[in-house]
Amino acid sequence: MKCIRPALLLILLTASTPLPTEIDALRLEQQLSRALGEDRIDLLVELGAALETENPTRALEVGEEALDLLRDYPDQAQEIRALNSLACARFTLGDYEEALAIGSRAQDLARRAGDQAALASALRNAGRVYRSSSEFQRALTAYAEAVDLFATAGDQPGLGDALNDTGVVYWMMGDYSQAMAFFLRSQKAFEETGDRQRQAKILNNLGMLHRKLGEHERALDYYREALVMRREVGPKGALSNVLNNLGNIHRDLGNADAALGHYLQALEVGPQDAFGHSNTVLNLGDAYNDLGRLDDALRQYLQALEMKRSLDDRRNTAYLLTRIANIHRQQDDASSGLEFLEQAIAIADGVEEKEALSIAYLELSETQAALGRFDDALNALREHQTLSQQISADKSHREIVEMQARFEIEHKEKEIELLKQQQVNNDLLLAQRRAQQRTLLGGFSLLILVAALAYHRHRSQVRTSRRRQEEKPRQEERERYIAQLEASKAEVEAHNAEMERFTYTVSHDLKSPVVTIRGFISLIKQDLLAGDERKIAQDIERIDTAANKMADLLEELLDLCQVGRLVNAPEPIAMSALAEEAVELLATEIDERGAKIEIAPDLPSVMGDRRRLLEVLQNLIENALKFTRSEVKPRISVGFRRADDGFAFFVRDNGSGIAPPYHKKVFGLFDRLQPEIEGDGVGLALVKRIVEWHGGRIWVESDGKDHGSTFCFTLPGKFERVPLANAEPAGG
Repeated sequence: MKCIRPALLLILLTASTPLPTEIDALRLEQQLSRALGEDRIDLLVELGAALETENPTRALEVGEEALDLLRDYPDQAQEIRALNSLACARFTLGDYEEALAIGSRAQDLARRAGDQAALASALRNAGRVYRSSSEFQRALTAYAEAVDLFATAGDQPGLGDALNDTGVVYWMMGDYSQAMAFFLRSQKAFEETGDRQRQAKILNNLGMLHRKLGEHERALDYYREALVMRREVGPKGALSNVLNNLGNIHRDLGNADAALGHYLQALEVGPQDAFGHSNTVLNLGDAYNDLGRLDDALRQYLQALEMKRSLDDRRNTAYLLTRIANIHRQQDDASSGLEFLEQAIAIADGVEEKEALSIAYLELSETQAALGRFDDALNALREHQTLSQQISADKSHREIVEMQARFEIEHKEKEIELLKQQQVNNDLLLAQRRAQQRTLLGGFSLLILVAALAYHRHRSQVRTSRRRQEEKPRQEERERYIAQLEASKAEVEAHNAEMERFTYTVSHDLKSPVVTIRGFISLIKQDLLAGDERKIAQDIERIDTAANKMADLLEELLDLCQVGRLVNAPEPIAMSALAEEAVELLATEIDERGAKIEIAPDLPSVMGDRRRLLEVLQNLIENALKFTRSEVKPRISVGFRRADDGFAFFVRDNGSGIAPPYHKKVFGLFDRLQPEIEGDGVGLALVKRIVEWHGGRIWVESDGKDHGSTFCFTLPGKFERVPLANAEPAGG
């Protein structure tokens, strides 16, 4: 008998174990077979509520039957409940227009009846439709009214649901601080009810939030806890959602096989609402694409495309069309992708989705290049660059545009000045010719005429030669001036591009502790009112941890920013002695790991900033210590070899190694390939800036996992500081 893989066994267990919601539905179906009249209406309404997300097609059948019976046995409260279940089922099936129409009927009846809880549920359904249609402000308005109504009615589970829904909208809008505040309020409400289904929902959403903040390990913890609950209590649609999120985390971490396993489980578990199911199919396509299984990826993308079009999800439709074109290009069939790209560009442009439009133009550029149409490729690339600039437009971008305009105006003024000077010269020549004509008409002899012509020709040549000699320095000066303007423009563009990326990265990574602090300050206020001293102490400890993390991050960022500003005088440096000093500074860590450090005794001397180069060696050796498996004693060697641009020094280890796709990523600011290892992801970015400031370059050599790494950097024989604005930005 063949061994069943764990992932497949998990799918089989999930599919074969009925969830509580399924058991309730079966019980209600059995009772329904014997019920008549008003009793049948009650069972139909209850069954519709149980099936609205698990089996929406059946929910529609029982809902319509309930409405038919209510004509003979009027009951306004039950009619509102039946309409709310029908609206939810329509939403689950992706029929948003019909869901809104039915929900509107439910709202009108509930307002007339003064049924606050039923009205709040109808508003929640409307908010879900608006959210899925990316009408976020309308969704927030509906959810805000639902929150007030649930609170007034004392419906704590409904209040927690509406607070959670509001947090999801803010998460989709990118306002993670507001999302965290609403999620924490929702979590508190769910803990008081003891409802494990709702607790699983908020755990899943907290995982999504921490994933967005780059805290993958915390996100995984939340997802795993949510998964355990969802396997116990369902519903299946929510279980599929958690599995999708786990797959997304593993894709972020570069583990496409694990991601694929979770997406397949999500597909097997089912059912989901139409929007969620289409996302699962899309995710499967991405996982197959990551694994190089292009035919499988294309099949999933085409299926997802049909679903997204039926849901009128134009944003994701544009992304899918671009992905499909990318697959065709990878399969050496670039021409087949052009039609998909034209559709993607038209759709993205129609909904003003600049990011999707930018990605589509980039793929169009690569597709045209693959077809040998380099002019078209260049035009598409320019469109992509223009959109990218618009997306990241800010004050620095406007300054660049203004400077470019000033440069073009000055350049045009110089051209006009040259044209005016040329016109003056032409007028002088014309006057000279007229004078010659008058002289000829004066009756001079042929000999005098010939002599005069020769004389004037000679004078003209002399003037032309003199003018050319006088004009040459001015022309060279103009050319130097224009070249300087262009160099200044390029330098400012590079500097501002670096600042854009640096500011975005810093604000993103500082936001995480700020969000944590804000969230727990809100909880402290609530715990103070409740008088819970134990929770207050825990909240303060978490705030202190977040504040310390922010302080460490700011200190490292300050050190990174000072490279190129706090200048130490260059001096001759014996690199062997400098490496020994770096080892002494790390003596405690080296002794704890039992590491063996070998330093080549003949390392060449260089000219440079001694303190900064000590930081380079210390960071690289410390990095090698960190990324060596606990069961292996680190062996680290420091040496050098000749390079075209001077000496190439290296720090080699026997650590965990780095896969080739991540050789450049490791030098990015805050990019950490192993989040579980202590650090903020600044060290290698700092090393890169110091080396480039010295006029050198840095790279990593590794064959992948468990094969160790060699970090190499060059230092030129003659020290010349390189302005950082002209170097490649850290994290770029």
